[in-house]
Amino acid sequence: MAKWGGFVEKVNALLATQSVAPCSSKAAAVDDVVVGDERADSMKNRLVRNSFLAFLLVVVASSCTRDNGLPADISALLLTHDIAVRTAGFQSPLSSRAGFIYIDRDVDVETKIVRAFRLEKIDSGDRRFERYGEQIRAAPLSMWGIADRPTSLRLKNGSQFEYLYLVATASQTFVFAEYAYG
Repeated sequence: MAKWGGFVEKVNALLATQSVAPCSSKAAAVDDVVVGDERADSMKNRLVRNSFLAFLLVVVASSCTRDNGLPADISALLLTHDIAVRTAGFQSPLSSRAGFIYIDRDVDVETKIVRAFRLEKIDSGDRRFERYGEQIRAAPLSMWGIADRPTSLRLKNGSQFEYLYLVATASQTFVFAEYAYG
C-alpha cells in the first residue's frame, strides 16, 4: 500500500477541489454514528469517490500498452508462417486501426514475408509508394503488398487485416497493416 500513498494524496487533493470527501490510504471504515442527511451525504461522497477511483484505474490500466495491439498481431501473424522477427520499433496509435512495425533490414526475412503472404511488387510510381514512404520519413527502396482482406491475413483471434505492405529502406524493413472493419 505504501507505493500508492502518493497517488492517494493526489486524488485527495483533486477531490478537495470538487467538494467531495477525501479518501484514506487505509481500508474504508464505517463512519462514526451519523444522523439523518449526514449519513446519506457521506455515502454519496463515497460513491462519487469510488466511482472516480474506478475510472482512474481503468484509464491507467488501458494506457499501459501505448498501442492499439497491432504490433503484437503483426508479429503473431508472421509467426504463423514461421517468420520470427525482433521488432526494433512500431507506430500504432490507440486512436487508429492502422500502424506499422519495423525491424533491422534483413533481405532473407523480407523474402520470407513476400513469399509467405504472396505479396506483389509495387512500382515506385504508385501512390502507395509515396504515401507509406512519407510515414516512415525514409526513402523506400522497394515495396510489396497485398490488400482487400485476403484470407492469409486472418488472425487467430478472428480479426483480420485489410492489407499488409512491406517497405524496405537502406537500413530497415517496415511492415504496415490495418485492422479490417467489421
